[in-house]
Amino acid sequence: MSKLFQPAAAATPLAPALPIIQTISDNPLLIPAHAMAQPAIPLNKFVLRFEFSDNIHNTVQGEGFTSSNQLRLISLQELHDMGLKHSEIAVLQEAAGIHWPHA
Repeated sequence: MSKLFQPAAAATPLAPALPIIQTISDNPLLIPAHAMAQPAIPLNKFVLRFEFSDNIHNTVQGEGFTSSNQLRLISLQELHDMGLKHSEIAVLQEAAGIHWPHA
């Protein structure tokens, strides 16, 4: 008898889907890709608005950033490679979460 008409083997059941819980630190970019776009703010005003330390300001400005929207393109690893401390990156992440609301 042909195997064509025999019932297929039972499929292995999939594991139940776990909820996706993503924090901003799970995203390799400082600003999550799905964050709503915001008008650009000059870097100096952005720094003052979120009370960044002089080191954060000088580091980011020293890398040539001039506005808030340019920060949308930087990764957490790049911030670390620039010499920012984990606590300073956390400050940027907090500001990003406030300035760029999630959809």
